[in-house]
Amino acid sequence: MKKTINILLPFFATLFLWRLSSNLINPNGILTLIPIFYYSMVKEQGGFIPMALIGCFLLDTSFDIMLFWTILFCIFYAIAGLQNIINISERNIRSLDMFIIFVGIGVIILGISSAISTKSFIPILTTIWMFIISAVAYAPTTYIFERIECWTKK
Repeated sequence: MKKTINILLPFFATLFLWRLSSNLINPNGILTLIPIFYYSMVKEQGGFIPMALIGCFLLDTSFDIMLFWTILFCIFYAIAGLQNIINISERNIRSLDMFIIFVGIGVIILGISSAISTKSFIPILTTIWMFIISAVAYAPTTYIFERIECWTKK
């Protein structure tokens, strides 16, 4: 039973955080990127990459954009896999700095393009809020994932 929980946790966490979308605490389901990043780049879970791509695609549909997060994830995953200078799985605080770079690049591109297309500064404020929410929620969420994994290994 515990092994099943350990295997299914990334899948359920991705779907749960995507469905938990709300304007205040999870705009457009941006927190979906936490289990996607954590279980595909920090603690690689076998068989999770197809779910990570599906999760990125679902996030793209929430943002009403075509394959932006999916392509950004593929690029970042390829860069992380091809380079050997920085080992993402050995970074401190569960690679919070790498997650901030990943999400930061994405929301900056989205915020600037939205601000230019709408000729308003409101998308920039939304971008800042999405970045803050995802950066603040990353450490406690991944800590919960680690505690569940420790519990299932006992």
